[in-house]
Amino acid sequence: MPVDMSSIQATLGSLASAIELIKAILQSREATLKHEKAAELLGVLISAQSQTLSVQSQLAAAIEEIRQLKERIAQMEQWAHTKARYALNELAPGVFVYTLKAAHAGEEPIHHLCTRCYEEGFQGFLHPERVIHAAGMTELLICNRCASELLIRGERYVASARPMRR
Repeated sequence: MPVDMSSIQATLGSLASAIELIKAILQSREATLKHEKAAELLGVLISAQSQTLSVQSQLAAAIEEIRQLKERIAQMEQWAHTKARYALNELAPGVFVYTLKAAHAGEEPIHHLCTRCYEEGFQGFLHPERVIHAAGMTELLICNRCASELLIRGERYVASARPMRR
């Protein structure tokens, strides 16, 4: 949220008017004129205070927006660093995952990330699962974040058959 420059200019204008009114009060010899100018000065000062509060509110909002943007940039930089550690790999025909590059295997074990989560900027780790069902055994990779299932071997099982998982 950008700071409204017209609010700042209005505040400065009110303060300039206040200064002129103070000068008029100090130069005035007549008591009623002093009271009129003092009342006018009070109105100008209240207006200036209101405008100052508005500018402060806008400034606070701008500072918060900057903080959030800096945080988002840091997250994006961190993700770019993490993302560079992985390469697209085809595990089975038509089954793509992002796999930790061999150069980084010493830091942590080789593992796979879900392509959907990866493209969204998240690390969705894929874990293997074997399902035994009437038609045989199915090997899947399941994302721990979005629950995507990737068929590696076997036939797609029918969920209503209540498969045994290992």
